[in-house]
Amino acid sequence: FRLNDKKADIIIWIPNFYSTKYWGNDNFIKDFSTYLALKKENNYVSIFVHKNIGNFRNKKIFIFASAFSDVFSFDNYTKTFLYITQELEMQNNIVFPSSSELKFWENKSYMHDRFEEFNINTPKTIMYNLGIDINEILKDYSFPFLIKEEHSCSSKGVHKVNSKEEFCTLVKTKNFKKMNSKIICQDLLKMTKDLRVIFVGNKVVVHYWRINLEKEWRPTTTGNGSKVDFDFFPLNLEKYLVSVNKRLELKTSAYDIIFPSDIICRCF
Repeated sequence: FRLNDKKADIIIWIPNFYSTKYWGNDNFIKDFSTYLALKKENNYVSIFVHKNIGNFRNKKIFIFASAFSDVFSFDNYTKTFLYITQELEMQNNIVFPSSSELKFWENKSYMHDRFEEFNINTPKTIMYNLGIDINEILKDYSFPFLIKEEHSCSSKGVHKVNSKEEFCTLVKTKNFKKMNSKIICQDLLKMTKDLRVIFVGNKVVVHYWRINLEKEWRPTTTGNGSKVDFDFFPLNLEKYLVSVNKRLELKTSAYDIIFPSDIICRCF
C-alpha cells in the first residue's frame, strides 16, 4: 500500500490509521476495498494518515466520515467532517462524498427536512425544539413512539419511549441535550423487517431484507442480530426509488424501506 504520497491524484484519508479503535471495527474494510478497486483501474492513489488534510488542492479525496474515524473529539463530529469537506472543495478538490451528500449522513434533521421538501413518504415524523412541553408532543403522538437523535446511525440514537417518564428521563440527560438541538419524534410502525436498497448513481447495486427474529419490536439493523435475506426484490419499487434518488440529487445513497404490518405494497 502506498502511504502519504502527496503526489497521488487520489487520496483516501484515514486520520485514525494507527488507532486500535480503527482496526477494531469494519471501517478498514471499506477503506482498503476502495483503495484496491481504485488501484485495479490503474489510478494513482495513496492512503493519507495525517491530520493535515487541508494541505491538498486539486485532488480527488475520499473521506469515510463516522464516529469511528473522528480524531478531533468535538461533540458534533458530523459538523467537523462537513466543515473539512467544504473547505477542501473550496480548494478545488473533489471530495467523496461531497458536502451536499454528507449533510444527509447521520443528520436526521436535515434529512427529514429534505424529505418533506420533496414530498418523500416516511412514517409521520415531527421535529420539536429541545425543551418543549411533553404535552404539546402528546397532541400529535400517543405512546409508544420513537425518538431519534439528530446525529445517529446503525440504530444508535433510536429510542422507543413508552411513557412520559421514559420520555422526560431521555431528553433531560446531559448527553442528549449536548448532542441535540431538536427532538425528532416518529410513529412506531408495526413491522418485523425492512428492505435496505443501495444506489450508486441512479442504479440499484445491492438490496437485502433485514428481519427481526424477536417477538418484541427493535431496530432491524444487523448489529442487533437481524436475519439477512438477499433473495427477493420487489421490482415495481425500483422506479419509485429512482425518482426519489433523482429528486435528492444523490450520487451514492441507501434507503430503508418499510411496509406497515409487513404488507409489501404493490402500488408504487
